[in-house]
Amino acid sequence: MNGAIKDDLKANVYIDHKGDKIGRVTSYLCSIFKISSLSDPALWMLRQFTCLPPEFHEFDLLQELLSPAEHDKEDIFSETIEELSGKGWLLKNSARDSYKMHRIIGEVIKLRQTISFTEMEPFINNISEKLYLDETSENPVDNFPWIPFGKSVLDLFPNSTEPPIVKLQNNLAIVLQNLGDYEGAKNLLQKAMASDEKNFGNDHPTTAVRYSNLALVLQDLGDYEGAKNLLQKAMASDEKNFGNDHPSTARSYSNLALVLEDLGDYEEALKLSEKSLTILRKVLPEGHPNIKTVTNNYQSIKEKLTK
Repeated sequence: MNGAIKDDLKANVYIDHKGDKIGRVTSYLCSIFKISSLSDPALWMLRQFTCLPPEFHEFDLLQELLSPAEHDKEDIFSETIEELSGKGWLLKNSARDSYKMHRIIGEVIKLRQTISFTEMEPFINNISEKLYLDETSENPVDNFPWIPFGKSVLDLFPNSTEPPIVKLQNNLAIVLQNLGDYEGAKNLLQKAMASDEKNFGNDHPTTAVRYSNLALVLQDLGDYEGAKNLLQKAMASDEKNFGNDHPSTARSYSNLALVLEDLGDYEEALKLSEKSLTILRKVLPEGHPNIKTVTNNYQSIKEKLTK
């Protein structure tokens, strides 16, 4: 049905209350759902719903995520969503005070309305923040429910290289990596890396982060040479941009050390791990978890080298 809407294909669909056949699915649906009769806030909300997964979403969550600008007053937001559910544009679950847009209605909206990146940017940023994972203090499982939201946005802007989209690709990829979907994470990070190389250049700190994140996924996939090459790029960028005594550089040293350990180059791995540990002991308080992690890595590499 979705394909029929997109291509406006002929269909032999008999409608009892009409008593005739529908010539074209899209034309028929658009004749039922009169976009021209809707208010500006209603059209705005329908466009926003195209970014959401086609499931029921509770009212409070919708109000939080959509961040309506000129429609930010609670009464206007509430009136608008009730108007749309009353006219059949949205489905309502009264028991849970939740709403959804049917997939087919979403296709109609995409065809009849311009889905602007600029208008969707606040929502995109909200989802990026929901997906952001602070690995030092958060449980990755808490981010898993936001995966469908991230995928829904990226499906709407598949070819965008805008920085907020790249950030979303990166954050979603890290969550997918923690979920164990390494191929999905790899594909997103490859896109994000290509966009950052185009937007910022190969030596920019943001690009270096993409190199590191993609390298860690390649490491998970067993592509140690690919991970090594990317981490060498990240390390060179960090040394150039931050110097040899910065936490970001220390992280690059540590990450590369672990990949070199996987490759059996224990001598070089030990040197980099020691450099990382020296920096962290200078810039972080005693007992910091990063110091403990790198210390354990250093000891592990040292034991392998002495065997």
